[in-house]
Amino acid sequence: MTENGATTGRIESTISALKEGAMQVALDKARGEVAGWRQTLQDSGEQQLIPISDNLAALETQLSMDPLDGPAIGRMMRTLAGQTREVASGDLAGAGAGNVPDRLESLAGLLDREGSSISDAG
Repeated sequence: MTENGATTGRIESTISALKEGAMQVALDKARGEVAGWRQTLQDSGEQQLIPISDNLAALETQLSMDPLDGPAIGRMMRTLAGQTREVASGDLAGAGAGNVPDRLESLAGLLDREGSSISDAG
């Protein structure tokens, strides 16, 4: 995952949204973030990112259900946190990717924290 304006902007946007607290993010905004990430990962052509894209599709489905299943959403976010950490520490993040690995690690921490919070609230 190379550093470019779109990727860096998407990471920063998601970090900003999660810092507000996942429970505070409007559902439409959350679905938009998930859909945007899914598209970004699909467009990358990286086979290693397919499992993350698949989990994002499952999360998008969960975010469209009524009522929402907080524990399931929280578990998915925590799974995505682990997958994001793997990307941050792996070859896809790349040595020449500037601050992308660090930002991905921050994103993983927020996904894990907010996933736990949602699971506990459910």
